[in-house]
Amino acid sequence: MKITLSPVRMDLPLIAEVEGEILTLNGVALDLSAATSEAPLEEPGNPWIVGTVCRDESGMLEVTLILPHGGTPPPETLFPAPIEVTAGPGPAAPLPAPPPPRGGGHAGGPAVPAPGGPPPARTPVPRPDRGHGGAGAAAAL
Repeated sequence: MKITLSPVRMDLPLIAEVEGEILTLNGVALDLSAATSEAPLEEPGNPWIVGTVCRDESGMLEVTLILPHGGTPPPETLFPAPIEVTAGPGPAAPLPAPPPPRGGGHAGGPAVPAPGGPPPARTPVPRPDRGHGGAGAAAAL
């Protein structure tokens, strides 16, 4: 299986596991065996999957996943190389580490809502430049 990663600013982790043609994303298993080069899976049924799931000329499954990252990701997260998972014993290539928990994404730009979930809550941030309230004041952004 060839996994292409599409980086997105998001404060949720993605745990992906592959066993044969079963892709498990955050505990939800998806059987991708029905995908063919002539009939790709147009709606694979998981918000972490971007686009269609198909097979290349050699029969390898190809899938694109959202890669969540924090506000200041390293270049290897912003420009990830595809991951090729083959059958056999041993660990597969891991996804980059999930972002650390953050509140609302205010320090690194706007947060992106989780696929299929509610928008993230906004956290009040002290804004001393507003000229009112002093050190303990908070303003909703």
